[in-house]
Amino acid sequence: MLSTTPSRQDIGCSTAHSVSFPLVRAWPCVEYLDDPDYGNEKEAGVGVKRAIDEGIVKREDLVIVSKLWNTFHEKEQVEPIVREQLKWWGIEYVAEILLIVTDVANNHFSSYFDIFYIHFPVALEYVDPKDSYPSGWHTLDGKVRQSKASIQETWQAMEHLVDIGLVKSIGVSNFQGSLLIDLLRYARIRPALLQVEIHPYLVQEELVQFAQSEGITVTGYSSCV
Repeated sequence: MLSTTPSRQDIGCSTAHSVSFPLVRAWPCVEYLDDPDYGNEKEAGVGVKRAIDEGIVKREDLVIVSKLWNTFHEKEQVEPIVREQLKWWGIEYVAEILLIVTDVANNHFSSYFDIFYIHFPVALEYVDPKDSYPSGWHTLDGKVRQSKASIQETWQAMEHLVDIGLVKSIGVSNFQGSLLIDLLRYARIRPALLQVEIHPYLVQEELVQFAQSEGITVTGYSSCV
């Protein structure tokens, strides 16, 4: 898996190059994790588009993953920001080039994320992406303000993304056992994945075992320490 961290333009290492180079080298790294908190979705999309345009890969060969940031947890904000993220990735453009036609009758779309996570179980006040994206943990005046959106409200909006075809699989990130248990009580579509910090100094064995017992795939981040 290739994780797209903030690029280092000062040393000539762009996100677009970091994404396309492994594909040019035919490395078996076809899962691309974009973190919206890094603000590099457009650059990552340039790398994907470059590889597709050059015939190195096809869209269906890739697993493209992204996340819902904390300031978009209200149900009415989830679908619009996902559509924006797909545009930033350039996946809609790719779909047009490949002549994949939108299935309007069934309300399914040609552009999609393979996996989409709730980034944190933290709902913050909405910040318009036109004003600031990513906004981090603060509003435009530098304050941290909570949203009243519940995890249940956000998860139902995530399920809607699957229903309309914008996302294939949904998951959660940085959720601990109690939150996961609560989510499973009301989830119509169960989380396919749980992403948490895992490494030799934080093995989280009980959490991993519980998730796996519920049929949830566990992925780790910060695993190289």
